[in-house]
Amino acid sequence: MSFELKPYLSVSDQIALLKDRGMLISDEAAARRCLCRIGYYRLSAYWYPFRTIQLGPPAPTENQSSLRLDKFVENTSYKEVLDFYIFDKRMKLLVSDGLERIEICMRALIANLLGEKDPLSYRKSNFLDGNFTRTKGKSGKTLHEEWLEKQDKKFKSAKDDFAEHFKNKYPNSNPPIWITCEVWDWGTLSIFFSGMTKTDKDYIAKKFGNITGKQMESWLRCLNIVRNICAHHSRLWNRDFAIKPSLPEKGILQQLDHLPRKGNQAIGRLYTVLSIMAVMVNSIHISNSTWNKRVKDLALTSPKNPLISSSTAGFPSGWENQSIWL
Repeated sequence: MSFELKPYLSVSDQIALLKDRGMLISDEAAARRCLCRIGYYRLSAYWYPFRTIQLGPPAPTENQSSLRLDKFVENTSYKEVLDFYIFDKRMKLLVSDGLERIEICMRALIANLLGEKDPLSYRKSNFLDGNFTRTKGKSGKTLHEEWLEKQDKKFKSAKDDFAEHFKNKYPNSNPPIWITCEVWDWGTLSIFFSGMTKTDKDYIAKKFGNITGKQMESWLRCLNIVRNICAHHSRLWNRDFAIKPSLPEKGILQQLDHLPRKGNQAIGRLYTVLSIMAVMVNSIHISNSTWNKRVKDLALTSPKNPLISSSTAGFPSGWENQSIWL
């Protein structure tokens, strides 16, 4: 089935359409400038929560189905949408800062642990988990082989000085893990971590508190999604993440005891992600990190509109008094 594409709308037409759907635009010149530099479609992610909801007959697997209408909730203003966009941008910058610290630390921990065993341990099945090195699917390749192909391609195309130096000096050799891990992105890192042995994953996970390697594996996969959202400048606030981080039972890691557990929708929201990031960043910088306090200060300025307030991002009542943010 084919659908006819929507027609092109000039910026003037876009403003007229938004006003027709109920958005309050007091300064059309300012709105025009924003639409020109940001784009209608990107901003649409930020006015999406302001669109009215129409409840319909129950879906087959749900109690009630709902549909977002084009009309905006009464008194929705363009300024409120833009303020939301700017707030989300500031949050993504902070999150990106934390992700950078975690990514670099994880690379170093993996390189130090496996490098001591064998500089080329990342290429050898006897240093990795059996499921990672066992042939699966129709390709006839192991997950490890598929991962190696991608990481070798990354290193071959890398233009960094360290990579060029190694390739020129050792043209017929594979780089040791402490060199090649420097070209890993979040996806490469998280997949490789999942392919490590249980013993090695647990060893690294313990660096961040009383958590298991399996839990850390889910954290890294979740953070990979968050990293992609930040890298592509998509909306981060009040969205549900496809991969939920696995949390330890209450009483095991006290800083996370206040978080919801399995079955609660809030576990897939931003607050849970920020909390596990705070645990990791605080473990990396034991006494001199202000990242958690900067996140707290910014989150306290979150939009007050109930449609996009902190509660929609999974922040529980009184969250700012939890030890993780003090």
